[in-house]
Amino acid sequence: MPRTIQAYDVFLASPSDVNDERLQVRHAIDHFNNREGIQKGQILNLISWETTMAAGIGEDAQAVINEQVPPNYDILIAIFWHRLGSPTKRDISGSVEELKRGITLNKQQDKFPKILVLFKDDPIPPSQLDVRQYESLMNFKKELEDLGVFYQYFSADKFRDVIDLNIVQAVAGISGENSTQIVTIDKPKNNVSGETQEEGIIELQEQLGEIMEQISEFLMDLTEKTETMSSEMNEQTSFLSERAATLSSRDIKGATSKVAEAMDLSSFFIEENEDLLTDLGINFSAKVEALVDTLGDFDQIDADLIPSMVGFRESVGSSNNSMTDMRSSLVALPRMTTTLNKAKRRYVENLDVVSRLFESLSDTADRSLPKLTELT
Repeated sequence: MPRTIQAYDVFLASPSDVNDERLQVRHAIDHFNNREGIQKGQILNLISWETTMAAGIGEDAQAVINEQVPPNYDILIAIFWHRLGSPTKRDISGSVEELKRGITLNKQQDKFPKILVLFKDDPIPPSQLDVRQYESLMNFKKELEDLGVFYQYFSADKFRDVIDLNIVQAVAGISGENSTQIVTIDKPKNNVSGETQEEGIIELQEQLGEIMEQISEFLMDLTEKTETMSSEMNEQTSFLSERAATLSSRDIKGATSKVAEAMDLSSFFIEENEDLLTDLGINFSAKVEALVDTLGDFDQIDADLIPSMVGFRESVGSSNNSMTDMRSSLVALPRMTTTLNKAKRRYVENLDVVSRLFESLSDTADRSLPKLTELT
């Protein structure tokens, strides 16, 4: 039977120094469409100068591109490293112009498109460094902060993980009514030989329970790591406060190094489990949606499912609140040493990754609970 699919437009903006990352965005979108999109009823349509822009004549090259960008696209991904790109007649670079146009739309259209801004944090080869471009980039970062735009840092070896998670989170935050278009495709028939048998409600409930249990175990481990880090931070902060007048630079560096080490251990734990956690989040959403789809076949479902889902939702929400409080405490820390500053930034970025996933899990649970409650 034909199946309704929500299609979302994703606009990619960047200068030329992140061409590798642009290619990875294309691969990430293909991966989402092939692995998750059809199953969830959602597909992404990439808009970029390489894939969708035609030649033309305008005030300048950027004006030609602007004319071909749909007015109501859903997600904007902007990536920068050490350049902003060539100036246009309207702004300091084409990529900046595209991002600012997206930010303006976001403020006019009730937070649409979703804005994802990513900065590469890898060393810059001296032969590629253009001081003026780099200074312009630093000034633009400050401008983004003034505009209230949150951005993330990434390293080249972690970019695919970062963009995969950001795409999943962005799509999860978009409701069906905000999609750019609705298309209809033919859903493949079930394989008669049994190779692709659809899961029944019993298997779905069991699998969902296992996924929630695995995520809960991660939450407990993360809470333990966070408490250890917080304890170390409080201990060293007290040490510095009580003896501030008599401490040497060496003493201060020693104390802050202990805090930085605790932060790095927590960051390593999150980074080590990020792929697993992302997969669990994706599977959680898929199993919940599949379970809801099967409800029409039943007058009643397992009464234990609702308390489990509610408890899971409360646990995830509580953990997310704790992560938010910890993030605020970290941001408030004074920038005392390079080691501490790097560890703090790394940990804040990891907390943001976890927080966005927690929000997605909470949203999925909130959407499903009313439907599940009807049958208990």
